[in-house]
Amino acid sequence: MKLAIHGRGLDSDRIPDIVNLIWFAYKRGATILYSEPLLHEIEGQGIDHPAGDVFDLSQPLSRPRCDLLLVLGGDGTFLSSLGIVQDSGIPVVGINYGRLGFLTAAEAGAGESLLEEVLDGKYTVVGRPVLSVRGLSQPLPADFYPYALNEIAVSGLHQGLVGVTVSIDGRKLPEFWADGLLIATQTGSTAYSLSLGGPIVLPGADVMVVSPIAPHNLNVRPMVVPLSAAIDIQVTPVRGGITVSADNHAAELLPGSRFRVQRAPFDLQCINLTDNSFINALRTKLHWGEDFRNANEA
Repeated sequence: MKLAIHGRGLDSDRIPDIVNLIWFAYKRGATILYSEPLLHEIEGQGIDHPAGDVFDLSQPLSRPRCDLLLVLGGDGTFLSSLGIVQDSGIPVVGINYGRLGFLTAAEAGAGESLLEEVLDGKYTVVGRPVLSVRGLSQPLPADFYPYALNEIAVSGLHQGLVGVTVSIDGRKLPEFWADGLLIATQTGSTAYSLSLGGPIVLPGADVMVVSPIAPHNLNVRPMVVPLSAAIDIQVTPVRGGITVSADNHAAELLPGSRFRVQRAPFDLQCINLTDNSFINALRTKLHWGEDFRNANEA
């Protein structure tokens, strides 16, 4: 297996464990391909590591150079995998070396067990829907990657009040005032969307969640719309320009700009292990329904 590995901003005390994990994969016959940031962090500690080629994050991975991308870090690092594999169909799997790790398949201490299952082919690949955004009134900057696994957001450049007009499949809703608008996938329903009062959406539900950000109208609430819908947005700030973001990428545009958000023509292919459950993640990572009053008394 040709295994590409990416991580960045890792705690220095994690690097020896990560190198041991890479040695494990290498001794199992994997060909290693390092991202530049990860190799830089390993070499900075002078730790002996398996030989391997290096890939540049500014250039997407492609087959046959790579069979699978292993992401080491938290949810933010996992989100960056979309820009690394793009529409290549290369599957992605994550090991959590961050804080929450809701998107990752295993915690750091279980890395070798995860790799063993992956190298033995004991997994399935599940497509996670991706959103795309494009400018209707002006093009987005050429260096802006217009795809998101979690969410697309539009807001005022100076985080001020904006007028928001939304049309869903050509049907226009009344304008409302807010700090902005967020459109989330099922994957993103447990991220920013959740803090805005949006629902938790289980994998496999082909929907998007459209949520106003701090609306000034009490009757404006998050909406669940079909994943097949085309959502047109116009944002007019009280002052200054506007910002459009796709996960952790952002661009500045002129006030009054119009956008269209819809499902991208490709999904992010993610490794799904047999014991990896979304419901279990809700319990263990989001502590769904946890209440000390329900604990058994000694």
